[in-house]
Amino acid sequence: MRMSIGSALAGAAVVGSVVVGGLVVAPAAAQAATTTRITLTIQREDHTRSSVWFGCSPARGTHTAAPAACATLAKVGGNIKAIRPEQGMCTAQYAPVVAMATGIWRGKPVRYRQTFSNECVLHLKTDVLFRI
Repeated sequence: MRMSIGSALAGAAVVGSVVVGGLVVAPAAAQAATTTRITLTIQREDHTRSSVWFGCSPARGTHTAAPAACATLAKVGGNIKAIRPEQGMCTAQYAPVVAMATGIWRGKPVRYRQTFSNECVLHLKTDVLFRI
């Protein structure tokens, strides 16, 4: 049996995939590896909370800037602690906020919790991520 290189490559690309209605669907493991859905919460000193969620590829969710949040996490491979702080100044007002993130970044679990002296400091240290 003779097979062209293109046919062989096309066949190799669909090994382990499923054809549904004429479309090639990636295996569940491959889809899970690209899954991103993260919930962000800010808890303030007065115990009020703000929460949003976002997903990537495509960017979506209740975050006001989901595409920018996805880009911020992509720069640091999903490691929120690795976000480079922005340059800027904040007042010395002490109004602590707790920033929390839970979910999945490209198939890997995300757990983050950090207390900041105020929301301005939170925003400088986490880029657009917690501007919710």
